[in-house]
Amino acid sequence: MCAARGGSGCWNGSSPASRTAFILRIEVAHAARSSDDTSRRIKRRFETLRANGQKTGGPRSFGFPGYGVLSKREYERLAEQGKPRPVVPAEQVEAERQALRDGSVALVQGASYMEIAREWNEAGLRTAWGKDLGVRRGA
Repeated sequence: MCAARGGSGCWNGSSPASRTAFILRIEVAHAARSSDDTSRRIKRRFETLRANGQKTGGPRSFGFPGYGVLSKREYERLAEQGKPRPVVPAEQVEAERQALRDGSVALVQGASYMEIAREWNEAGLRTAWGKDLGVRRGA
């Protein structure tokens, strides 16, 4: 006689295997619900941040203030010394903003992205990660 019938057959609760399987199903269902709840909370948090115009993570954007990028070794050294992460200088942020303004005008006037990237690299501008801007090797 079956006490309950499910997708995997009859469950009568009389055998240890039957009881274990039932408990595992309950635990899996609970874990799935918990995961769904967490997913909803995180999505709602990021939607709120985006709606308020706030960053949702990642490195500093080009032309915006923030912390400089450090290697893991540099970051650990600063942490050991109790020093804070260095902030990108305001002069660098303003130079990036001016480059964005000038680059926008140059694009409208017909310049290519590669030409603008070469000019910025020659001017010493780099990405937020400290890398050259958009010029492939050998190009």
